[in-house]
Amino acid sequence: MSHFLSVPDAYDRWAASYDGYDNPMVFMATHAVPASLAAVAHGAGVFEFGCGTGRNLAALTALGAHEAEGCDFSGGMLHHAGSHRTFRHDMTQPLTHPVTPADVVLFCLTLEHAEQLDVPLASAARILAPGGRVAIFEIHPFLSQRGAAAHFVEPDGTEIRMPAYPHSFSTFLNAFARAGLHVESCRKWRPCDVADAPVPAKVLKRGAQMPLLVEFILKKHE
Repeated sequence: MSHFLSVPDAYDRWAASYDGYDNPMVFMATHAVPASLAAVAHGAGVFEFGCGTGRNLAALTALGAHEAEGCDFSGGMLHHAGSHRTFRHDMTQPLTHPVTPADVVLFCLTLEHAEQLDVPLASAARILAPGGRVAIFEIHPFLSQRGAAAHFVEPDGTEIRMPAYPHSFSTFLNAFARAGLHVESCRKWRPCDVADAPVPAKVLKRGAQMPLLVEFILKKHE
């Protein structure tokens, strides 16, 4: 049996088990985010769109971020976000909440829920501190365009799905340009790139060389 819910309703139901759920994309992101951002996190102010339970904010704080703040559309996810400064916000709407300019603005497994990327990227560019970076970690377009998307299965076997929109590389690049952002670096993340932990069999089901995530590091045009 499968249920289709709105994004906040789905994540409200997922919130209590999210951090312990056996999800290949979350596993990859858990290792990719700190590995890629370690060099820029120390002493940085961080803001995350779609911060969920605060797992990335906690990881970047452990790497030396002096301030970590975020927003999420799901009140249930924010309930588990600990002591980090967070607020409820739909990133597909313009950001009006006061936010301290951030050295690192993060999107992690969230932009798939935005049909149009212009508003969240414009918000990110607006709060980016001079010299700062926007970091994006999303399901690799090769997979998302073949149907890979956020979902989970409840203990009774019910599959929960939610709105998700596959974005191609050209969609990303054109949206970056419209937001006044340019790509500083881009890389793929494969199971074989995880060197600091055993890789679960579920993560390896497409093969160790299959790109699961794409990472973009962006800077604002001067």
